[in-house]
Amino acid sequence: MRTSSGILLATVLFLLTVVVNPPTSAQTVYVTPSDSQPEVEEFTVDIVLGSEGHEIMGMEISISFNEHIVQLDGIDPGPWFTGLDHEWFFWDYTHPDTELIYFTGSSLGSGVTTDGVVATCRFTALGPGISTLDFLGVDLRNSQNVRLVADHSSGDSITIDSAIPTTDASWEHIKALFQ
Repeated sequence: MRTSSGILLATVLFLLTVVVNPPTSAQTVYVTPSDSQPEVEEFTVDIVLGSEGHEIMGMEISISFNEHIVQLDGIDPGPWFTGLDHEWFFWDYTHPDTELIYFTGSSLGSGVTTDGVVATCRFTALGPGISTLDFLGVDLRNSQNVRLVADHSSGDSITIDSAIPTTDASWEHIKALFQ
């Protein structure tokens, strides 16, 4: 009786340790440059993955921005995908007049353990101001489709200076500066 209760207690303690203390090594997704200050109307911002040496098979990432300051023209797969020696999948969910960077992608062969640019976002400056880039979701998966612990940067932004020629300088864009 005493041995079985000891085994039960040890099992419960082990499970609590595993559930309460997730792995400390987390993958990181971040924007580069973290404070983009383009000098031309059309520019790019990269989304970068730091894998911390862990196998990553797929991802789904969403980031908000201010559509009154910048226009998202599209999202292209980065070298993390295009440099693979096997097939991969990348889907850009962007649509006109969006305020969301949203894409998904997967390595179709095996998991990838390298760091790199997973996406390049193409923008057009619409008016002067600051557009924050806020991560809304980061879902990374390994080859067993297990969700991985992922961290992301915060405080990222795009600053459009009034000296930059812009596509539109309407009253709506000026009001967006004060939102």
